Amino acid sequence: MQHPMTRPLFHLMMGAALCLALLVPTSLPGRAEAQSFDELSRDQQRKFDSLLDKAITAYDKERFDDALSLCAQAAEILPHPATVYLPARIADRRGECQQAVSLYQSLLDGTAAGASEARWLAEYKGAIERNLETLGDCQFLLAVDCAEADKGAILIANGALLGTCPDTIELSTSETQLVLMSSDGAQSSQRVKVKAGHTETVSFKPLPTPVAAAGAGVVKFECDSLSTPAVIFENGSALGSCPSALRLTAGKHTLEALDLDGKRAMLVIDVEADAPEQSLRFAPMYTLALSCDEPQLELSIAHPMLEEPLVGLCSDFTAQPPLLPQGTLSLTAKKE
Repeated sequence: MQHPMTRPLFHLMMGAALCLALLVPTSLPGRAEAQSFDELSRDQQRKFDSLLDKAITAYDKERFDDALSLCAQAAEILPHPATVYLPARIADRRGECQQAVSLYQSLLDGTAAGASEARWLAEYKGAIERNLETLGDCQFLLAVDCAEADKGAILIANGALLGTCPDTIELSTSETQLVLMSSDGAQSSQRVKVKAGHTETVSFKPLPTPVAAAGAGVVKFECDSLSTPAVIFENGSALGSCPSALRLTAGKHTLEALDLDGKRAMLVIDVEADAPEQSLRFAPMYTLALSCDEPQLELSIAHPMLEEPLVGLCSDFTAQPPLLPQGTLSLTAKKE
């Protein structure tokens, strides 16, 4: 009889859930009821082989739920390492990294119930270890490439600077809108999906030439307090890098600059239409540390760059210190 796990699937070096809840109690190492494939009756061996063969076929066709169901039925007959490896591969393929890591590790930590299982574990130990190494810490990694002319352009997601192109970056979520932005504000974006523990690849087409807004004024920005590159934002939208010269529409602009270290700076300006180029410097931001003798004291914090004062209880400002631009501020207190 063919030994279980000789199908091509298990010669793959790479791959959710467990084989349903039934697999949980039977797949753990060291249980008294565990038995070896060699100890099964011939009929049980045939049934086990048949179920596992069907599970592998379903896996090959990416019918993962069917594969798990069949695997669970096989595991009821025998908690063979193969009935753990298949769900691990499915979890791996589905991007369920923590589940896959847990299952792979259980195979390495387990004790073989018999000679058959010992031979299987010896044969596939290398593959399991490589799978674990590939998954690593289950990070969402994305390898980003771009046109030669756009090398050094900044990568942005969810208002955070992630690096410059080309680079392999770590995302905080499995799906996000990734923006590539040049120093003059030319941008392109893509919706990207990444599986935990796997490095996906995305490539950007050449960035377009930014179109100047009608009646725009040119402002040359400096960000001495920030590291390079830094990005200038307005209302959450990236405008360009700092230092750089950008065209802004006429009117008032409240801008914030952010660097890769997370440091911030702020600037409020009034731009006149078609005015001569002006040079402006962002003010670094700092955390205002307060102590309260009277936690219920109401405070009002005003700053020339803030449209409205910050108002709250002293205890609130102590628990979450406000981030303010450098400069003169006004602090008033009111006791109820």
